[in-house]
Amino acid sequence: MERIRSQEDITQAVHRLGLQDESVVTGQGTLVALGIEEQGMFGYLELEVGQTVYRALRETIAWDDTVEDLRQGSVAVRLGSSDVVARAGFTLDGVNYEGLPSIYGLAQGVRDTDTEDLVCNYLLSADAQLPSEVIASELDVLNGLVHDRLHGRPELTVAAQGLYAVRTLFGSLAEPNGLRTYRGDYEAVPVAGMHHNYEHTRYDVVGGVVRHAQESGSLSDDELLQSIAAATEHDLVMGYGRHANNPGGYDELRSARLVRGQLLRRGVSEHAAQGAYEGVVATPFNETTKGQNIRPEVGFLAVQTALAGADLSRFSETYGVHSGFLWQLENLQRRDTYSPMRGVCDMLLRDVGIVSPEILLEVIDEDDGLRQAFGGIVAENGDFYENVTIPTGWSLDKPAVRMRNARAARAIGARIVAGSSALQEYQAMVHKDPAPWSR
Repeated sequence: MERIRSQEDITQAVHRLGLQDESVVTGQGTLVALGIEEQGMFGYLELEVGQTVYRALRETIAWDDTVEDLRQGSVAVRLGSSDVVARAGFTLDGVNYEGLPSIYGLAQGVRDTDTEDLVCNYLLSADAQLPSEVIASELDVLNGLVHDRLHGRPELTVAAQGLYAVRTLFGSLAEPNGLRTYRGDYEAVPVAGMHHNYEHTRYDVVGGVVRHAQESGSLSDDELLQSIAAATEHDLVMGYGRHANNPGGYDELRSARLVRGQLLRRGVSEHAAQGAYEGVVATPFNETTKGQNIRPEVGFLAVQTALAGADLSRFSETYGVHSGFLWQLENLQRRDTYSPMRGVCDMLLRDVGIVSPEILLEVIDEDDGLRQAFGGIVAENGDFYENVTIPTGWSLDKPAVRMRNARAARAIGARIVAGSSALQEYQAMVHKDPAPWSR
């Protein structure tokens, strides 16, 4: 069998069958085309087509094998959904490809850790440079947030790749079965990204940075671009612990090193790359000071303030209470918190094939001890909302909303401890105060 080694090989194979407009390259073919799987393909190049095309191909072409897929040479054509082409992730040289979020999600669902690690290690490399076609929708989002004069700047390209990586590795609350799990040296048991996901990065942090810049006028163009790049990657590396338990390699430090490396790789100056680095390093929460790690002595204060303020911004929004549910649902799975919840999301993915806030809350409701513990944690969120230290100069704090959220969290937590359903309380809040991504 002729081995598929590159995007050029894939393009030739698809065009040879005349399927460039009617098929999608799936799985390993996408990884080969993007240079993630550097050794090439050891099996068939897999294409998916709709039913009409599949039937026509079966009848009009001489295939080597038609038992499961239609196979000819190094290509296997299989039956997909009727809208298979519309669901393609991107197109390169006229050939449609499955996107990395889909490939990564499938790999997690079937416990294909080799593919998981391959994609994750690539996206978390300073050398990762996805083609513009892959990150086009993310770049459109970011270009829509800034003035036209900033379009084309390399910081936005890095930021677009960061958004794409977040969507791939952590998933999205807004998509059916959209959440992913993460793991690392510290979090060996997978943790579902209930809080750390596309919505937190896109709406809270990127959106918060941009709104703060518009409201305060405190960021120059260069500082805004540094902040946006930092925002998209501020939580991109997860599973390696917090500052308190891994000061030399905690999550935010690794994320800061990553964004600095990717900016330098794209030709951004050392000064600008360091600004993004300092912005990310400013975001870890300090339990002693009840604030974040802003360090005026290192400079880049405007960038540090923008990142630190944006990272906590959802708790000053009307949807902040049910966002607190998501935050605690993730914390409950982590190694240094409430141990009975560890591994629950991993079990759900293995046994049910899906994990979501609603399903996890159902699990909590089924156990009185879990439900009461969770209710107590929700009530404690009220203290956080009330006592958190807001960065000096952050323009979007809403103290009255935070105080309202504090009162609501205490009341809801008390009801859950007393026997109210955690799931029903969450659903009522989502209905009353929907988040921007669910409106």
